[in-house]
Amino acid sequence: MGGLVQYQAKRAEAEAAIDAAEIRRHRAELALTEVERLQKLGGASPGHVGEARDDLAATRALLRVEQNKLAELRAVDPELDVRLAQLGLDQAESQLRQARQEAEEYVLRAPTDGRVIRVQIQVGDLVGPTAPRPAVWLAPAGGWVVRAEVPQEFADRVRVGLAVQVEDETGGPALARGRLAAVSDWFLPRRQFNQLPTGVNTGPTLECVVELQAGQDRLRFGQRVRVRVLAE
Repeated sequence: MGGLVQYQAKRAEAEAAIDAAEIRRHRAELALTEVERLQKLGGASPGHVGEARDDLAATRALLRVEQNKLAELRAVDPELDVRLAQLGLDQAESQLRQARQEAEEYVLRAPTDGRVIRVQIQVGDLVGPTAPRPAVWLAPAGGWVVRAEVPQEFADRVRVGLAVQVEDETGGPALARGRLAAVSDWFLPRRQFNQLPTGVNTGPTLECVVELQAGQDRLRFGQRVRVRVLAE
């Protein structure tokens, strides 16, 4: 913007100089005409006429100089520096966007809010859809979910709304109470293999979701539990 203002000021000065030079030329033309008239009347010598002609030639030359200066200014593109600066800015912004996109590729983002409970990678490890194990174990924020798998032979005994008691799979007192909030409409294999010798690992199961009562703080994330349906 500063360069454009300077250009406009110089052009205004050149145009004013041309106006002044044209006034001087006009005066020199009038003076020459007057001297030539006086010479015819015998009131001016040939030397006076020569001086007047020289003055007129000088003013005409000065006018051409000022006109050439203005022509040079008009040939200059006042927006050139601005356009060059804009091109440089556009290129820098493009490089910045590219750098940000590349940086995003190295950021591991969770699909939802939650708490990281285990990090299974180190600096330099490659992660992606084909990684042999998840990079991070994340406990999602919000209410806890207890999933129960009911063998097919007992599926007709469960329905939404039944009261349940949640116990640790290895035994012990009740950890929490709640109700069946959802019962699936299909049978599928178990989500996880039961490591206990007495565990049943074959056969289709019906998945149920348990809604816990408030204040149930004795459960831990990932804990394997047994859900017992209470008698109505």
